[in-house]
Amino acid sequence: MRIIFLFQRLRRDGLLVPQVMSVESKEIFRALTESDLSGGLDDGEAATIALAIPHSESAIAVIDERKALRIFRQRWEKRSAISTLTLLTNSRIVAGLTRKQFQDCIYSALFYARMRVPAEFQDWVVNLIGRDRACLCSSLTIHRES
Repeated sequence: MRIIFLFQRLRRDGLLVPQVMSVESKEIFRALTESDLSGGLDDGEAATIALAIPHSESAIAVIDERKALRIFRQRWEKRSAISTLTLLTNSRIVAGLTRKQFQDCIYSALFYARMRVPAEFQDWVVNLIGRDRACLCSSLTIHRES
């Protein structure tokens, strides 16, 4: 129930804006999901890409899944994509949170959304959230056995 209130607040403050797919977005979405799982993407990654592409080149897709990022870069090589980790570590976001809130934010993205963390950032993330919490996060595979 708490998450519903958070979404309502984000919408009220203009930080979360629901989007309706255009005809072009729907075509991109279908093209990205029509293949079997070995060739296509899941709904979430496909929708992210489908909504970003028809917008101006300033629209940046936030993509964590490796296959989605590979397909995105192959098809739209001049467009930009970033990871959730890149978004969450933006200086404006970090400045708006206490250290504890930031640690909880990163941990929640890892634990609940299974945010993917590139290998070069895994040590930094483990140091930020602590080894005990890191061991609970499946996306931090190099640290689960430690």
